[in-house]
Amino acid sequence: MKYLLDSNIIIYYLNGDKKIYDFIEKNKAVSAISLITYYEVLN
Repeated sequence: MKYLLDSNIIIYYLNGDKKIYDFIEKNKAVSAISLITYYEVLN
């Protein structure tokens, strides 16, 4: 299974949410973010 992460998940990850951090670290090989999400998080 592959995961497309949205901006909320990325923001929680950057804020240190343990549950989200563990999920992303476990699944980073099969996770991606869209270009739009990337730009949303930069702002």
